Amino acid sequence: MKKENYILHPFRILKQNRVYCVWLIYIFFASISIIIKCTQKDFSFFQQGELYIISAAILSPMLVDFLIQNLEKSLMDRKNHFLSYKTVTLLISFIIIILAIIFSFTYPKSIVIIQLLFYVFSSALSFYMYCVDRLEYRYEEYKYLDDKMYHEKIQEETERTLTKTQSLKLIKNNKGVDIKL
Repeated sequence: MKKENYILHPFRILKQNRVYCVWLIYIFFASISIIIKCTQKDFSFFQQGELYIISAAILSPMLVDFLIQNLEKSLMDRKNHFLSYKTVTLLISFIIIILAIIFSFTYPKSIVIIQLLFYVFSSALSFYMYCVDRLEYRYEEYKYLDDKMYHEKIQEETERTLTKTQSLKLIKNNKGVDIKL
């Protein structure tokens, strides 16, 4: 049986939800100063570490939105769906933001490739967080990605294994001797 990689499944929401153009516009406006400087052939922003700050700025709204949503749901005793996806992306984005801020003030701020990697990864992670957020609106279609559904599957497998072990009458020990249960 082939195991599926559920990490990329949140991107499937893009087939139903075309509002992601707003996200693309946000990325464009977040990067407008860099775009203008590049068209003027002014690459001094690399020496100043501006891409680190833009990377943090791209991730920050999604990070804050996820935190507020989770806090509101826990205060209102509402079910929080897709918590494992949200927790992992929150942790990664928080680490990226902290590193981007640190790097913007230290030596790596002038290393172009690291800045570009931060920018691309932050943009991709922000887009992924957007997709995970959209899963809530089509919960019935994507509930198989929810933690509860995953735990229910594990529970079912555990119960099946338990019933199989309870039906055992004999087992062999390491010497090959049958032991009656």
